[in-house]
Amino acid sequence: MRDLAKEVADLYYVHILDEERRLVGVVSLRGLIMADPGSLLDDLMVREVVTVTPETRQADIASLVARYNLFALPVVDEEGRLLGIVTADDAIDAVIPTSWKKRIPKAFAQRVETRQEGPDRWPRLVQGF
Repeated sequence: MRDLAKEVADLYYVHILDEERRLVGVVSLRGLIMADPGSLLDDLMVREVVTVTPETRQADIASLVARYNLFALPVVDEEGRLLGIVTADDAIDAVIPTSWKKRIPKAFAQRVETRQEGPDRWPRLVQGF
């Protein structure tokens, strides 16, 4: 797992596959780390996984990410085999207007300055983080 983590920048979930590479469940990396050492993956994983296909529109992916508060969505083929993942930032990036993208770095710089003044002055958008 550590070797894989070095190659993958966005490691949020562990996807559980069967012998034919079909997605059978998912467990958050946090859940895996916090689990009792004697726990079985079968007991930890969520079996009803929200997935997308390669044909799913980017706007629909962004909607799913927002609706279910996910960091990434697994991409599966018509037989449920895992093909890869789409990260939340990639999904959201597809629906943010270009003019907003140019302003984002400035907005974060302002929020950092605001944060230094005190936690009660965080902009409403950032308070959930």
